[in-house]
Amino acid sequence: MATKRSFGDRTALTVRLSREHYELFDNYAEQEGLSLGAWIAKELAVHRDLEVPSFVGRTVRYGSRKGTEARAS
Repeated sequence: MATKRSFGDRTALTVRLSREHYELFDNYAEQEGLSLGAWIAKELAVHRDLEVPSFVGRTVRYGSRKGTEARAS
């Protein structure tokens, strides 16, 4: 059985977005090959002059645009 890889100390956050913003942000994330969550974490960090979380570079998007995401090995 495969062991789940740790992406460090993180916490979950649920946010509500307008459909228009969701679609826009999801397209940006897709263009960068990131999951939407990783893209949002990166953008917030950059906007506030913080270090981009290390998990962002290891989180990639695949599959449908309805939120199917996987983490790179």
